This record gives sequence, C-alpha cells and structure tokens, in this order.
Amino acid sequence: MPSQTNEQALEALIEKALTGSSREERKATEAIGEWQPIFGPGAGHGYEAGHPQDFDRGVAIDREKFWRFLESTQPAELDKLKARPNWERLLLERLDRTLKREGILKVLKRGLDIDDAHLTLYYSLPFNNLNPAIGDRFARNIFSVTRQVHYSQADPTLSIDMVLFVNGLAIATLELKNAWTGQTVVHACRQYERRSAQEPLLSFGRCAVHFAVDTDDVFMTTRLAGKATVFLPFNQGHDFGKGNPPNPAGHRTAYLWDEVLTRPSVANILEHFTILTGRRRSRWRKSASTSRAITSWTWCAACWPMHASTPRPHLSDPAFGRVGQVQLDHVDCLPVDRTLCPRRGAAALRFGGGRHRPPQPGQAVA
Repeated sequence: MPSQTNEQALEALIEKALTGSSREERKATEAIGEWQPIFGPGAGHGYEAGHPQDFDRGVAIDREKFWRFLESTQPAELDKLKARPNWERLLLERLDRTLKREGILKVLKRGLDIDDAHLTLYYSLPFNNLNPAIGDRFARNIFSVTRQVHYSQADPTLSIDMVLFVNGLAIATLELKNAWTGQTVVHACRQYERRSAQEPLLSFGRCAVHFAVDTDDVFMTTRLAGKATVFLPFNQGHDFGKGNPPNPAGHRTAYLWDEVLTRPSVANILEHFTILTGRRRSRWRKSASTSRAITSWTWCAACWPMHASTPRPHLSDPAFGRVGQVQLDHVDCLPVDRTLCPRRGAAALRFGGGRHRPPQPGQAVA
C-alpha cells in the first residue's frame, strides 16, 4: 500500500499519538467501534476520540463529554437543577454567557454557579503526590480530540481539522498542512485569517490557542482578527536559529503532540502559564426606581507560552524547586500589545499592535 502524504495522514498520526488509535484503525478493527472512547494507561496520551456530531456549534462544546463529566463527577449538584423545567438549556445558556464574559480560563478554574449549585468544570493537576485524592480527581478529567469539526453556524460545511477539549470545553484548535501536498504552515495561517471570529469556537477568549501546523513548523495565535491576526512561531529552534531540529523518529513537529499536548503538560500550561488580561469597565444603568453600576471586562490580550527549547519540569518534580525558579524561553501575549519575557528577570517588551505579520507565501518561517 502506498504511503499517505496528505493532511488526513497527519490527522491520523496526531490522533493515534493522543488516543492510542486512529479513526482509520478503528474502522478496520471489528473489536473496536469507530467512535468508541479510547482512554487509559497505554492508550496514547490519555485522550478520548470525539465524534464530530457531538459538537454543539452554538456553545462550542462537545455535548457528550460535557454531560458525561458532570454526571459522573457531580450528580448531587446536577440534582439541584433537575427540578427546574428545561434545566439543561438553562445550564448551557449560563455557560455560554459566562464564557463570553469571563473566558475559558476563568470558567475552567472557577467553575459555574447557578443559584445554589456549583459545578466544577475542571480538576486541577496536583502539585505533588502527598494527597492521592487530588491526583484521582485530576484523572477524572476527560481530555478529548475530535477531527473535522464543523464549527460554523453560518456555513455548516466549514470545518477545522482538529479540536482539543477538556471535559467537553474547547481549549485549542489545529489547522494541519502537509508539505507533500504543496501546502505549508503559511497556508494554514491564511486559512485561519479567512475564518470568522464571530463563530463561538473562534471568538476571542472562548478557545485558549489556535495552532497552524505542518510537518516542519508550528505557528500559534490566541486571537483571530482576519488579516490583522498575529501568528508567532511555536518552534524549538535549531542550531541557534529558526525552525525545528531533524527528528529521526518522525516529523520535526512531533514535539507538539508528544510533549506539549500531553495531559499533564496541557494542564500545567492552562493553570500556570496562560492568562487572559483585560480592562475593567463600569457604567451606570439608570431606571425609574434605581440606578446601579454595571461592571464588565474589555478583553485585550491572551497569553499562551511559546515552546521552550529546554525541558520544562513539572511542578510536582522534586528537582523543580520554588515556583519562582521557573524559566521559559519566551512567553508572548497576543495580540502583541504586550510581551512578557520572564527569563532571567527580563523586563516586559512592548511591540506595536499589528506590525508583526505572519510570513508571506514563499517566505521562510522563523
């Protein structure tokens, strides 16, 4: 059989690394259903395989994973809501409003409050092994990956190659290209620029990061803004320069799914190295009987750490030391109105808003 060199082959490779099996393998194996969840020790990096039909375009969640997580971990809290008519729609509407107002990071960390019910939407990664119960709770998180997600409410035929979820909440998207087909990461960046940021999945703050990936390079952005979108390299660097070093075991960008996207790594990044910054805005709402201050946030930047060329120890590693000793090669805020460089106490650098543009077709990537 000839080797596959298209985007589908790259999708299958990433899916197999994360879940332990690919859709193509599941179709060919009678013992495993095509969309049977694959999860647990020895099954890739502990992800489940999601089904595109489970994606809710209006709220940008994986319905099956979201409800299964809540039912399996917090049935008592759900019971407080089930007496209400249309309680499921009430919960999803509250989730949607909270995501729009506070962003995915705060929702994951703080959960969701509906009257007297508090729903935890994510269990944190333990700092150490002193309390096994915390580790057991983290293991109950459902990390999943879904291929060919039809995300658009305006045009249902539009799809994104891969979407990563935590307990049904979207945290990252991936557009894949394969140089063997004549397209590179530059074309993936252009494809993102043509996407509408008005779609729930692609709106700012709803998804933590968007990756443009080919077999040689990775670019990232945290905010889609058409042709004003700013993409930054997510490469390791090679010989004190751009790009990624050769990988004798596979693609140059294999570090993305073999290291960065593992469950502990994603959890560590979301909890400690990713922030959403904004400006508090207050205005007075007046009525015939009363007036009160309405406080909201205007989000201006999201931060996702760029890949460090040196290994990043886990917080529970005894050799890690104090939290303040962490050193990253670079951490960038997007849009680039602010860039943080914590290594060796470097001061914050300021870049002009839209001056940094992604590479043009035919131009070398960094």
